[in-house]
Amino acid sequence: MTEWIRTVLAEKLADLTSPQAVDAFEDVLNAAERNYLGGLLAPEEELGPMVKAFGGTLYYNLAQLRHAYCLSAMDRLTRPLDLIRVGWRHLRAPSIIRRHHATTDACVRRLTGIDPARLSDFEVWSVIDQWFGEAPKYMEAVLLFRNGLVIDAFPFDRFTPSAEWRERVLTDVARSLDALRDWQLALADRFVERGWLRRRGDFFLLQLREIAPIVNGEASAATLRAIVKDRCAEQERARA
Repeated sequence: MTEWIRTVLAEKLADLTSPQAVDAFEDVLNAAERNYLGGLLAPEEELGPMVKAFGGTLYYNLAQLRHAYCLSAMDRLTRPLDLIRVGWRHLRAPSIIRRHHATTDACVRRLTGIDPARLSDFEVWSVIDQWFGEAPKYMEAVLLFRNGLVIDAFPFDRFTPSAEWRERVLTDVARSLDALRDWQLALADRFVERGWLRRRGDFFLLQLREIAPIVNGEASAATLRAIVKDRCAEQERARA
Protein backbone atom coordinates (compact mmCIF):
# COMPACT_ATOMS: atom_id res chain seq x y z
CA MET A 1 0.00 0.00 0.00
CA THR A 2 1.28 3.47 -0.90
CA GLU A 3 2.36 5.66 2.04
CA TRP A 4 2.15 9.45 1.95
CA ILE A 5 3.86 12.25 3.89
CA ARG A 6 2.71 15.86 4.07
CA THR A 7 4.74 18.36 2.05
CA VAL A 8 6.73 21.18 3.62
CA LEU A 9 5.08 23.61 1.19
CA ALA A 10 1.61 22.95 2.57
CA GLU A 11 2.85 23.60 6.10
CA LYS A 12 4.83 26.74 5.30
CA LEU A 13 2.78 28.55 2.66
CA ALA A 14 -0.71 29.65 3.63
CA ASP A 15 -1.63 30.35 0.00
CA LEU A 16 -1.47 26.62 -0.73
CA THR A 17 -4.69 25.84 1.12
CA SER A 18 -7.25 26.91 -1.49
CA PRO A 19 -8.60 24.29 -3.91
CA GLN A 20 -7.13 26.32 -6.76
CA ALA A 21 -3.63 26.37 -5.28
CA VAL A 22 -3.69 22.73 -4.20
CA ASP A 23 -4.80 21.54 -7.63
CA ALA A 24 -2.29 23.77 -9.47
CA PHE A 25 0.66 22.86 -7.27
CA GLU A 26 -0.12 19.16 -7.50
CA ASP A 27 0.56 19.51 -11.25
CA VAL A 28 3.51 21.89 -10.73
CA LEU A 29 5.29 19.66 -8.22
CA ASN A 30 4.75 16.48 -10.21
CA ALA A 31 6.22 18.15 -13.31
CA ALA A 32 9.07 19.61 -11.24
CA GLU A 33 9.88 16.22 -9.72
CA ARG A 34 9.92 14.53 -13.13
CA ASN A 35 12.28 17.23 -14.42
CA TYR A 36 14.43 16.98 -11.30
CA LEU A 37 14.71 13.23 -10.77
CA GLY A 38 14.11 11.98 -14.31
CA GLY A 39 14.58 8.22 -14.60
CA LEU A 40 15.08 7.82 -10.85
CA LEU A 41 11.30 7.93 -10.48
CA ALA A 42 9.23 4.86 -11.26
CA PRO A 43 6.45 5.16 -13.87
CA GLU A 44 3.22 6.46 -12.35
CA GLU A 45 1.46 3.27 -13.44
CA GLU A 46 3.72 1.36 -11.03
CA LEU A 47 3.98 3.55 -7.93
CA GLY A 48 1.62 6.45 -8.58
CA PRO A 49 2.40 10.18 -8.83
CA MET A 50 5.10 11.76 -6.69
CA VAL A 51 2.63 14.30 -5.26
CA LYS A 52 -1.10 13.92 -4.62
CA ALA A 53 -3.76 15.94 -2.83
CA PHE A 54 -5.88 14.39 -0.09
CA GLY A 55 -8.52 16.43 1.68
CA GLY A 56 -7.10 19.69 0.36
CA THR A 57 -3.50 18.96 1.46
CA LEU A 58 -0.51 17.96 -0.66
CA TYR A 59 1.36 14.77 0.20
CA TYR A 60 4.53 13.12 -1.11
CA ASN A 61 4.60 9.50 -2.23
CA LEU A 62 7.04 7.68 0.06
CA ALA A 63 7.25 4.73 -2.32
CA GLN A 64 8.50 7.03 -5.07
CA LEU A 65 10.95 8.73 -2.70
CA ARG A 66 12.38 5.37 -1.66
CA HIS A 67 12.60 4.29 -5.28
CA ALA A 68 14.52 7.47 -6.16
CA TYR A 69 16.89 7.63 -3.18
CA CYS A 70 17.33 4.00 -2.11
CA LEU A 71 18.55 2.53 -5.38
CA SER A 72 19.86 -0.97 -5.80
CA ALA A 73 23.33 -1.59 -7.20
CA MET A 74 21.76 -2.47 -10.56
CA ASP A 75 19.74 0.76 -10.59
CA ARG A 76 22.92 2.75 -9.97
CA LEU A 77 24.51 1.11 -12.97
CA THR A 78 21.53 1.67 -15.27
CA ARG A 79 20.79 5.28 -14.27
CA PRO A 80 24.22 6.92 -13.84
CA LEU A 81 23.34 10.16 -15.66
CA ASP A 82 20.27 10.79 -13.48
CA LEU A 83 22.32 10.13 -10.34
CA ILE A 84 25.10 12.45 -11.49
CA ARG A 85 22.64 15.20 -12.39
CA VAL A 86 20.85 15.09 -9.02
CA GLY A 87 24.12 14.87 -7.10
CA TRP A 88 25.55 17.80 -9.03
CA ARG A 89 22.48 19.90 -8.21
CA HIS A 90 22.97 19.28 -4.51
CA LEU A 91 26.64 20.21 -4.75
CA ARG A 92 25.56 23.42 -6.50
CA ALA A 93 22.84 24.17 -3.94
CA PRO A 94 24.14 27.63 -2.94
CA SER A 95 24.23 28.87 -6.54
CA ILE A 96 20.79 27.36 -7.28
CA ILE A 97 19.32 29.09 -4.23
CA ARG A 98 20.93 32.43 -5.07
CA ARG A 99 19.60 32.18 -8.63
CA HIS A 100 16.16 31.35 -7.19
CA HIS A 101 16.33 34.51 -5.06
CA ALA A 102 17.32 36.64 -8.06
CA THR A 103 14.53 35.09 -10.14
CA THR A 104 12.04 35.87 -7.35
CA ASP A 105 13.20 39.50 -7.16
CA ALA A 106 12.76 39.90 -10.91
CA CYS A 107 9.33 38.22 -10.82
CA VAL A 108 8.09 40.40 -7.95
CA ARG A 109 9.33 43.57 -9.69
CA ARG A 110 7.53 42.54 -12.88
CA LEU A 111 4.27 41.68 -11.12
CA THR A 112 4.18 44.76 -8.90
CA GLY A 113 5.39 47.13 -11.60
CA ILE A 114 2.16 46.86 -13.61
CA ASP A 115 -1.39 47.57 -12.49
CA PRO A 116 -3.51 44.60 -13.63
CA ALA A 117 -6.63 46.77 -13.38
CA ARG A 118 -5.47 48.57 -16.53
CA LEU A 119 -5.23 45.35 -18.56
CA SER A 120 -7.78 43.13 -20.29
CA ASP A 121 -8.93 39.81 -18.85
CA PHE A 122 -6.82 37.98 -21.42
CA GLU A 123 -3.70 39.98 -20.55
CA VAL A 124 -4.16 39.40 -16.82
CA TRP A 125 -4.77 35.71 -17.35
CA SER A 126 -1.69 35.43 -19.60
CA VAL A 127 0.51 36.65 -16.75
CA ILE A 128 -1.06 34.17 -14.29
CA ASP A 129 -0.78 31.33 -16.80
CA GLN A 130 2.85 32.20 -17.52
CA TRP A 131 3.72 32.09 -13.82
CA PHE A 132 2.33 28.59 -13.42
CA GLY A 133 3.88 27.48 -16.71
CA GLU A 134 7.33 28.48 -15.44
CA ALA A 135 6.71 27.20 -11.91
CA PRO A 136 8.16 23.66 -12.36
CA LYS A 137 11.58 25.13 -13.17
CA TYR A 138 11.18 27.78 -10.44
CA MET A 139 10.53 25.07 -7.84
CA GLU A 140 13.91 23.41 -8.42
CA ALA A 141 15.38 25.07 -5.34
CA VAL A 142 12.44 23.90 -3.20
CA LEU A 143 13.13 20.28 -4.13
CA LEU A 144 16.55 20.49 -2.49
CA PHE A 145 14.73 20.48 0.86
CA ARG A 146 11.91 18.06 0.16
CA ASN A 147 10.36 17.40 3.61
CA GLY A 148 13.82 17.35 5.17
CA LEU A 149 14.31 13.94 3.56
CA VAL A 150 17.33 15.04 1.55
CA ILE A 151 20.41 14.09 3.55
CA ASP A 152 22.31 17.10 4.88
CA ALA A 153 25.66 15.36 4.93
CA PHE A 154 27.48 18.68 4.69
CA PRO A 155 26.50 22.34 4.99
CA PHE A 156 25.76 24.19 1.77
CA ASP A 157 28.34 26.77 2.72
CA ARG A 158 30.59 27.37 5.69
CA PHE A 159 28.38 29.95 7.36
CA THR A 160 24.74 29.16 6.54
CA PRO A 161 23.02 25.99 7.83
CA SER A 162 20.72 24.20 5.39
CA ALA A 163 17.64 24.95 7.54
CA GLU A 164 18.23 28.67 6.97
CA TRP A 165 18.60 28.11 3.23
CA ARG A 166 15.26 26.29 3.23
CA GLU A 167 13.53 29.17 4.97
CA ARG A 168 14.99 31.61 2.46
CA VAL A 169 13.70 29.54 -0.46
CA LEU A 170 10.21 29.15 1.00
CA THR A 171 10.09 32.86 1.83
CA ASP A 172 10.91 33.63 -1.79
CA VAL A 173 8.10 31.36 -3.00
CA ALA A 174 5.70 33.12 -0.62
CA ARG A 175 6.82 36.55 -1.93
CA SER A 176 6.22 35.49 -5.51
CA LEU A 177 2.80 34.02 -4.72
CA ASP A 178 1.83 37.16 -2.81
CA ALA A 179 2.65 39.34 -5.83
CA LEU A 180 0.75 36.97 -8.13
CA ARG A 181 -2.30 37.09 -5.87
CA ASP A 182 -2.98 40.72 -6.81
CA TRP A 183 -3.39 39.57 -10.42
CA GLN A 184 -5.69 36.75 -9.39
CA LEU A 185 -7.78 39.17 -7.30
CA ALA A 186 -8.06 41.53 -10.28
CA LEU A 187 -9.82 38.77 -12.21
CA ALA A 188 -11.81 37.70 -9.14
CA ASP A 189 -13.23 41.21 -8.68
CA ARG A 190 -14.29 41.34 -12.33
CA PHE A 191 -16.00 37.98 -12.07
CA VAL A 192 -17.95 39.28 -9.04
CA GLU A 193 -18.85 42.56 -10.76
CA ARG A 194 -20.27 40.63 -13.72
CA GLY A 195 -22.32 38.40 -11.43
CA TRP A 196 -20.37 35.26 -12.35
CA LEU A 197 -19.37 34.74 -8.71
CA ARG A 198 -20.89 35.88 -5.42
CA ARG A 199 -17.63 36.64 -3.58
CA ARG A 200 -14.05 37.25 -4.66
CA GLY A 201 -12.96 34.33 -2.46
CA ASP A 202 -15.02 32.02 -4.66
CA PHE A 203 -12.46 32.59 -7.40
CA PHE A 204 -9.95 30.47 -5.45
CA LEU A 205 -12.39 27.57 -5.34
CA LEU A 206 -12.04 27.32 -9.12
CA GLN A 207 -9.25 25.35 -10.75
CA LEU A 208 -7.06 27.07 -13.31
CA ARG A 209 -8.30 24.72 -16.04
CA GLU A 210 -11.85 25.90 -15.25
CA ILE A 211 -10.94 29.59 -15.48
CA ALA A 212 -8.92 29.47 -18.72
CA PRO A 213 -11.82 28.63 -21.09
CA ILE A 214 -13.94 31.40 -19.54
CA VAL A 215 -11.26 34.04 -20.12
CA ASN A 216 -10.53 32.70 -23.61
CA GLY A 217 -14.21 32.79 -24.56
CA GLU A 218 -14.40 29.03 -25.02
CA ALA A 219 -16.97 28.32 -22.29
CA SER A 220 -19.89 30.01 -20.59
CA ALA A 221 -19.35 31.74 -17.25
CA ALA A 222 -22.84 30.60 -16.25
CA THR A 223 -21.33 27.34 -14.98
CA LEU A 224 -19.02 28.98 -12.44
CA ARG A 225 -21.51 29.35 -9.57
CA ALA A 226 -22.48 25.70 -9.88
CA ILE A 227 -18.81 24.67 -9.77
CA VAL A 228 -18.28 26.78 -6.64
CA LYS A 229 -21.34 25.26 -4.99
CA ASP A 230 -20.09 21.73 -5.71
CA ARG A 231 -16.61 22.55 -4.40
CA CYS A 232 -18.01 24.00 -1.17
CA ALA A 233 -19.98 20.80 -0.73
CA GLU A 234 -16.79 18.76 -1.26
CA GLN A 235 -15.03 20.78 1.45
CA GLU A 236 -17.90 20.21 3.86
CA ARG A 237 -17.79 16.47 3.24
CA ALA A 238 -14.01 16.46 3.79
CA ARG A 239 -14.44 18.24 7.14
CA ALA A 240 -17.24 15.94 8.29
